[in-house]
Order: sequence, then structure tokens, then C-alpha cells
Amino acid sequence: MTAADQRQAPARTYYGAIDGLRGVTILSILVYHTGLYENGLFGVDMFFVLSGFLITLMLLREFGRNGRISLRRFYVRRAKRLLVPLVVTLAGTALMVLAWGRYEEVERAGQQGLASLFYVANWEQIYQGEAYWSSFGVPGPLAHMWSLAVTEQFYLVWPPLLLAVTLLARRRLVLWLGVATTVLFLVASLVPIMSYDGTNADRLYLGTDSHGMGFLAGGLAALILALVHGHVNRAGAERQHRQVPGWVLNVSAVVLVASIVVLSIRTSSYHEPWLYQGGFSVIALLGAALTLTLVRDDTVIGRIFSAKPLVEIGKISYALFLVHVPIFWAVQKNATDPSPTSLLLYGVPLSVAVAAFLHHIVSEPARIRRWNLTGRSVVSVLMAGVVAGWVALPSMAQTTAGDGDVAVLTLGDSLSHDFSDALATYYPDHFTVTDGGLGGCGVASPELTRTPRSGELDVPNGCLPWEERWRDWIQTAEPDVIVINLAWDGVEQLVDGSWLGACDDAYRDHYRERLQVMSDLAAPPLGERSVLVTNSRVDTPVNSAAEARCHSVLIEEFVEGQDRIDLLDLNGFVCDDDAGTCHETTPDGALMYSDKVHFTESGKQHISTWLATAVSAAAGVDPPGEPGGALVRRAPTRPPAATVAAIADVIGVREGEVCDDTPISEFDTVDAAFEADRTGYFVCGGARWRVQIHTYADDALAHHAAKSLIEQLGDAGWVNVETGDAARRVRYDADSGRVIGMLRTNFNVTVVERTTDAGLDVADVKTTPAIKRLDGVWAELEATQTKAGARAPEPP
Repeated sequence: MTAADQRQAPARTYYGAIDGLRGVTILSILVYHTGLYENGLFGVDMFFVLSGFLITLMLLREFGRNGRISLRRFYVRRAKRLLVPLVVTLAGTALMVLAWGRYEEVERAGQQGLASLFYVANWEQIYQGEAYWSSFGVPGPLAHMWSLAVTEQFYLVWPPLLLAVTLLARRRLVLWLGVATTVLFLVASLVPIMSYDGTNADRLYLGTDSHGMGFLAGGLAALILALVHGHVNRAGAERQHRQVPGWVLNVSAVVLVASIVVLSIRTSSYHEPWLYQGGFSVIALLGAALTLTLVRDDTVIGRIFSAKPLVEIGKISYALFLVHVPIFWAVQKNATDPSPTSLLLYGVPLSVAVAAFLHHIVSEPARIRRWNLTGRSVVSVLMAGVVAGWVALPSMAQTTAGDGDVAVLTLGDSLSHDFSDALATYYPDHFTVTDGGLGGCGVASPELTRTPRSGELDVPNGCLPWEERWRDWIQTAEPDVIVINLAWDGVEQLVDGSWLGACDDAYRDHYRERLQVMSDLAAPPLGERSVLVTNSRVDTPVNSAAEARCHSVLIEEFVEGQDRIDLLDLNGFVCDDDAGTCHETTPDGALMYSDKVHFTESGKQHISTWLATAVSAAAGVDPPGEPGGALVRRAPTRPPAATVAAIADVIGVREGEVCDDTPISEFDTVDAAFEADRTGYFVCGGARWRVQIHTYADDALAHHAAKSLIEQLGDAGWVNVETGDAARRVRYDADSGRVIGMLRTNFNVTVVERTTDAGLDVADVKTTPAIKRLDGVWAELEATQTKAGARAPEPP
């Protein structure tokens, strides 16, 4: 090739190595989103750089060919390339969410779907107060759409700016474009530097105004390429200057790749302050420089990135980015073991296959075909259908699962979803379950929260005031039993401007008040339902073991003083509290947790029987046993004689005395309220009495040993089993039927209501002494245990 030919070489329109770089970038994003490693944050930033580079280069070449930039032609090309695969992906995602999503997920996906279709997902996510990517739990199927929104917003702004510069500066166009782009890059870099205050990382990361430096860096790279080649002339040829030696490009590329990888490995979270103090700008410049090293194929690094597998992945990178998160979500929803390794082995190949189909069979034919009136009408109808579907999606979601006699409502944070799934999946004939949980939302009512892994987090949109949401769910579900998980309350909470941990005195005072509000709402004194509240596991990445124990102690102490709230000892079931560790696998060897916090499907099956037993006891029914076992509701029976005698003593009558023509020993109920609210009424001395009987045991599991007595007391409302001593001195071995350790049970009788002709009188309330032991009742319990083959307890 002569010097003249080299100076006037045909303009290249395609760089295979750039597609290879896109392939490497999208694969790094997929692996990062599997959760296999926590480092590897900058894949999206590389995409921003590549988008800015390619779009700028394409517009410059159009100007070189035609002498002008056609905005109409540009946006038609973008629409043909982007809209069809997006609409198809959103339609498929809607069907998957409707099939496998919880009500909360369906409702949230409906909002995200509409925002994604109109490319405002990042601002919608900022408005909702959501983080870029949750450190715990299954991310939503559209959690990645924010970056496509940022990209499209760049497409809306950048071409008109380039057009304006071409109209104002015909001479030395590339130079003036370079100056303008450099100024814009510096301004974009200053926005996060001047705005970052340590608490707004999510806002700055998701915002187009504060995360656009990658596009501008890519635009600068395109302008440098044009400047080095002289200019893009009207003939469509690039006048080339002397080429940079290949070894320089190879060494530079290796250094640049190593720099990006090292920074990625050393960055554990997008919350790190250095990123907003110029860090993202540095990454953008490194990515832009790396892109420039790949515009030649005659270098070693160019040939590596031009490898056909990488290039083919790069060509479908847009479709692959669209589909991979919905597919990962679906795999996690349906896989028995949704571990990061499983996502890597199954989710990544499946995503590649679906993306290849979407790109080659759907997207490319639509892109290259001329869109006449019929074609535009078809696309418009499809878009309208997707919009209508996403709008209607929440109304089609199921709020309950199962078809059993016992109505269960789960409330609290994201772990309540797992409890709901466990009951509804493995005991659908026994429980009707309503899932009212919301991830990251307990009862502490903080201003912000933070964990060791995620940094500071906004309270999820819709969480506060949680009291209104809980009240609505309770009214809708009408539950017999409420299961509440509050583990998220154990993380650090920003309350009244101060960060508080669960072991702090100020936190304890604040949290006791919030727990009392919870009790008044979920378990009113004269209510009809029972409530189970879990404690915190001691071994999770959400919190330290010490803070988790402090949080658990607060819950356990509070529950001890409540009549209708019992402790659900999750930590005791899945953890070795003495060692401070929790079991990572089920007894069958299956993985227990998907992310060290939430249960896998195997984990849910493992806890299902334990959970069903506790819920059944709270509802006053026999536990169903293993999944598929029968559930038997207990028939109300009359209280034992010793209990009747104690009640008679409290209200001032003698056993056997006739009250209003009714022997007290028969303890007749006055009306159907006995069945309705599980409390007993009887008439004596011209008054209508309502009496509750409470048992206090050293451990909630001691109620198994007193099962016969509970049955004699009748419906579950006659007896409330409460935790007394948090030392866990009593265990009941269900296999042998033996009580292991010291059993210590006391009974109290409380008159909670007396109604006379003058109306309701709650002032004249009498209670037996708090630690009074009823000898007759204890004797019956002892006889029952001895008959059952259990070791007879020592009286307290």
C-alpha cells in the first residue's frame, strides 16, 4: 500500500475487537450478578464507555458522509434496534412474575415494567428509595433496567449536542467537539464530587446527571480516534497519520486491563467513597483508553479480543443484558439449590441461549426490515399491550396461597416471605397463607439503616408507616395466627439523627416502645388471634453475632410479658447458639441458604414441619406432622376440676356452688363467643365473667409436655404458653416423648372482664399471685407425663 493509499484508506465501520470487549464485559456482568463474587463492579461502566464511543463514532461518520447529522434517522435506528427486544423481554418477564412472584414482587414489577418501557427506570428506582443491587435476597427481575434507562437518556441528549456543534463549528470540527466533550466530562465528574455526602451513594450511582461520565469518556475516545486519523471527510475516508507501534498498544492494553481488574477486585461495593470522589471518572478514562487500543486487528491484544466466541457474545450483548436478570430470577425461584454456582452453571448458559434466539430470530429481522405503516402499527400494538399488561398485573396477583382451615398472615421483613412459602408449599391443605412481608422493613421505624456489607440504605418505599400497612393486611387476611419476623430491626438504625445498635441502651428504650405498638396492633388483649415472633439468627452477614443476640434478648424479654404473643425460636432451631454458628446445610446435606440469609427451597422444606407445628399450636389444632399429614382441630372440652376450683376462688365462689341456677363446675358458656374468640364466659352472681388462664413455662417447647392438660382446658384460648426463662433449660424430645431437663410450670388465672347490669367493669380485676402453683393442676400434669412415659418433673 502506497503512502497516499495509507493516508486515504477506506474508513472502517466495524471493529471486531470492540465487539469482543463487549463480550467480555457482558460476561463479567453475568458472573457478578450470580453472586459468585462481590467484586467486579465496573462492567456497567465499561458498557457506558462503549456506548459513548460507538454512538459518537457513528454520528461523526454520518456527518463525514452526508455533511449533516439526521436526528430522525438516528432515533429510528435506535428504536428498531432497542424497542422490539425490550418489548418481548418485558412481556416474557410479566408472565414469569405472574406465575412465580409473590404479591409484593408482582406489584413492584408492575411499577418497574412501565418505567423500563419508557426508559425512566433509574429515576423511578431513585423515587422508590431502592438500592442499585440488594446485597441480600433475590433481586427483582427488572433490577437491572436502570442502566438501560441511563443509556437511552444519553441517546436523547448527546446527538442534538453534537448536531449543534457541527452547525456552529464547521472548521476544525473534531477539535471543537473534543473541547466541548472534555468540558462536559469535567462537569460530569464534578457532580458526584460536589454532591456526595456519605449517605447518597444510591442516588448518585443511579442518576444520569451523576453517572454519565462514562459516555463522555467514550465520546472522547471516538473523537481522539477521528483526530488521530486526521478528519472524517465528505468522501467517507479517513486520512491516517503514522500508526502507533503494535507493541505499544499491547503493553498499554495489558496495563489498562490489569488496572481495571485490580481496582475492581479492591472495590467491594459501589458505596465506597472514593468512587464518588473521582473514582468513576478514572474508571471511565481507563475504559476509554482500553477501547482505543482495540481499533487495530494486527496486534496481539486485538487478536485476543477478536476471538470468535467473544465477538459472537458481544454481538448479542444487548439481548443478553436484557434477559439475564429475569432468567436468574426465575432460576432462583424454581431451583432447589439457587446458589451462585447453580446460577453460573444453569442461569448463564440459559441466558446466552435465550439471548441468541432473541437477537438472531426476533431483533435482527425487525431491525433490518423496513418499517412501513403495518410494521409500525404492529410494534405500537405490542407496546400498548405490554403497557396494559403491566398496568393490570398487580390486580391479577394472588395475595393468598393454600386452602387450609387455619388462616396465617406473615409480616415483617423479607424472611417472612420464606415462612409464607414454607407453609403454603408444604402444607397447602392445612393453612391459608397471606404474605404481608416487605424486605428491609420491620417495626423500628428508622430514618436509615446500614449493614456491614451494604452501607447506608434508605427505608424501602411503602414501609413507613408500617402500622397502616399491617392494619390493612390484618383486616384483609383475618388471620388466626400472625407470624412476624423482625431480623432487619437488628441492623444499625438511624433514629432521631443518631446511629443505634441493638446493644445500645437508647436502642433498647426505643425498640421496646415500637414492640409495644406492634403488640397493640397485632395482638390486642381482647383479640381473637395468636402471634408468633421470631428471634434473630446469630450467624448472618446482615449483623454481628453480638448485635443479633442483643436483638433476640429484647424480643424474648418483651414476649415474656405478653398474653397472646409467643416466641418462635428460629435461632434455636437452625443454629448452635453456644458455638455462635448456624447450620449451612439441612440434615439431608442440601444447601440451607441461598445468600446466607434467606432459605433455599430445601431450607424451606426443612423448617416447614417445625413452623407448621408452632403455628398449629398457636391456632389450637394438632400439628400436621410431616408434609402431607392430617391436621385435626381440637374439640372444646370442659376444664379440669382443679382449674375450675381456682377460677371459683378468684371470683369469690366455692366449687360446687350454684350460681344463677348453673353449677360452677359445669362452667357453661353463655353464647357462641366461646367459639369466636376462644375465651370462656359464664354467669354467676348477676354478672357475666370472662376468664383467661395462662401457663408460664421456662421454655415455649414445654407446652408439648403439657399437651394433655391443654386439651383438657379446651380451645386454645384457654391456655397461653409463654417463655419464662431465656436460659432454655427445658427441651422436649418429640421422638421419645420425654422432657429433658427441669420442667417448671406455673399457672395464673386472670379475670379480664366483668359485665353487670351497669355495663362493662374492668376496674374490678383479680389475678392469682404471679408465682402461685395450683397443686391440683400440677398433679394432673405430672400424672399425664408419667403415663406418657416421660420423666416426671420435680415440682418447683
